[in-house]
Amino acid sequence: MEYIVHNPEDMFVVAREVLAALSLRDNAATVLALSGDLGAGKTAFVKALARELGITETITSPTFGLMRTYTIPEGEGPFAHLVHVDTYRLNDGDDMSSVGWQDIVSDPSNLVCVEWPERTVGVLPTNVVWIMFTHVDEKTRNITF
Repeated sequence: MEYIVHNPEDMFVVAREVLAALSLRDNAATVLALSGDLGAGKTAFVKALARELGITETITSPTFGLMRTYTIPEGEGPFAHLVHVDTYRLNDGDDMSSVGWQDIVSDPSNLVCVEWPERTVGVLPTNVVWIMFTHVDEKTRNITF
């Protein structure tokens, strides 16, 4: 699927449609690999996803902390936690072990969003869902899911 995003409301539509296409896995987390240049909309997408999941906390990029976990209110879908990971500062996937990566991706109640997944390809699950973010112009983004 391909989307053209011009404003935050468009991003909420994309988030809603991505969520509708996902389902709880029996034995592992659902992992979304968010790929694109700086400012392409990856964190904006996670913010929209969080809102669609009923999360009211402020969502910020976890670039310096590597990861943030948010509890999804009961009844807001099949997942219990949204885990937002930003691997921009990592050298490779081996650095993920420090945050308990294997436990995170083995929990089927987790919806995991990984920004800069190219830096951690070796530790991503085989069934990861790739979402590509591309600048079209200053206010427009192309999202391919």
